[in-house]
Amino acid sequence: MLHDLPAMRQWLTKDNPFYDFAVQHYAADAQGRRVYWVPFKEDGWKTIGCNAISVVATPNRAGSISIRKVDFQTGAPISANKAWACFVFEALNTLNGYRYTRIISEAKNGVLSREQFILRAAEDEFRNVIEQKKFYRQIVEPWARRNRIKTDGVEWHSKSPETFEEEIRLRYDKNAYPWDFFGEYYDNYILNKEEQGALKGKAHPAKLTLPPEVGPLHR
Repeated sequence: MLHDLPAMRQWLTKDNPFYDFAVQHYAADAQGRRVYWVPFKEDGWKTIGCNAISVVATPNRAGSISIRKVDFQTGAPISANKAWACFVFEALNTLNGYRYTRIISEAKNGVLSREQFILRAAEDEFRNVIEQKKFYRQIVEPWARRNRIKTDGVEWHSKSPETFEEEIRLRYDKNAYPWDFFGEYYDNYILNKEEQGALKGKAHPAKLTLPPEVGPLHR
């Protein structure tokens, strides 16, 4: 990761809290499964609109984290601040991935409807947003002050709402996150083949080509 994203090395001061955090999270998720760094496929993920993505580990597959080299919106190289913010968020996603796979399982078993799945998946991701904000306030900000390093808390979701209820009220556009991403995931990987065919017949084609149990996104 540090080789592919050299800007991240700018934050590796003697007292940095990030290196050990990264080693710990690549070593294992909460279930003891390995997480790997996978270089971001610049073309492969372009249509998703994100700077980082993670794949949740399963009993038969290790997890992974990928971060872009350039920002998908501006085209500028990813800064140290943004890269570490992306990494911490995806590390939390992989660490807590067992929650997400449980939600997927409930949806596949018919316990959750499409809308319920979207809301549960979005709420699960929001829990990681709260953890990321806490990490920024308790660890990143004090370290940055000691080392006179400028940080941008917005990249760490410092301005996001404090509750999921507040968050979801701001996500009213059904053509945007989380409705588009988790909705298309539901259509692609949770519906059975017969239901997928019926959905396509209603001019609601599936678009995503993500692997099963792909982790939530850092947007």
